[in-house]
Amino acid sequence: MDMEKIISKGDMMDKKIEFNMMPKWLTLTMFVCKWLMVMIPFVVSSIALFWESNMSIMDSGLWNCIWMLSLVKIIDMTNE
Repeated sequence: MDMEKIISKGDMMDKKIEFNMMPKWLTLTMFVCKWLMVMIPFVVSSIALFWESNMSIMDSGLWNCIWMLSLVKIIDMTNE
């Protein structure tokens, strides 16, 4: 009986106590801003890649890099 009490106390101590210092509206606002900061470059670079057909190799490569980095960040955001 005593061993069960010790085990249950240990289980209670292992539980994490979370304190959220930020209000819920701030967390939501930060999520929206983060999402916009990733999606705007993705959309702009997608449009630039297909809109402008006479780009040089450097311009095309730069827009391609921006597009791929934005895509990687979008994938990272889905894993959060």
